[in-house]
Amino acid sequence: MAHKLAAGIVIIENEKVLLVKDKSGWSLSKGSSGMGETFLMAAEREAYVCQRIGCHFLYLIYQYQ
Repeated sequence: MAHKLAAGIVIIENEKVLLVKDKSGWSLSKGSSGMGETFLMAAEREAYVCQRIGCHFLYLIYQYQ
């Protein structure tokens, strides 16, 4: 069984929202979670690794099931 869970993040600074552009268009930054990794852990890693920033506090807004 494939592991197909991902966490998306919203970064707001100075009333601006960070978006990323890929071949599909504009979207929120997101990344797949690792086995045993929570959504909050995946989101924090995504913010640090992909955006080169550190998140100190995160809110889980929505979890799609």
